[in-house]
Amino acid sequence: MLLVLFLLAIVTITFFACSDRSHSNPLDPGYWDDHNLEPVETFTSLTLSLDSIVLEWSINSDNYPDGFSFKLDKKTGDNDWLPCYKEFSPIDSSFIDSMQINETIYYKLYIAYDENLSEANEIIYNNIFPSPTNLNIDQIDILTAVLK
Repeated sequence: MLLVLFLLAIVTITFFACSDRSHSNPLDPGYWDDHNLEPVETFTSLTLSLDSIVLEWSINSDNYPDGFSFKLDKKTGDNDWLPCYKEFSPIDSSFIDSMQINETIYYKLYIAYDENLSEANEIIYNNIFPSPTNLNIDQIDILTAVLK
């Protein structure tokens, strides 16, 4: 009789311990199935030259599970999005990309863990090179001119 009660207690404990539950420990891999990943804190762009741009981002790394990554989508002009254009490790915080003059570029940066994605941070960058205005030209000779 005591053995039956003991086995019944073991089965009951096992049943309730393994039941579907909400994960409350961020170190538990299942936690991120129940909770949203926070997006990156900052996502900025800076022109390096007429044909290159640097993207920079920062996060509070205490808010993310081990093994997360960054995913970058890209779109140029009216073209389709290139999903997962680049993927970066947790130690990366910047990326240099090439671009064309007079091109609009769209970027979306996500934090990824397994199949989970954070909300996207977006940048729209217009690489418009303005035409010069109010130029005066003095022609010195057939091969030489001075712009004023």
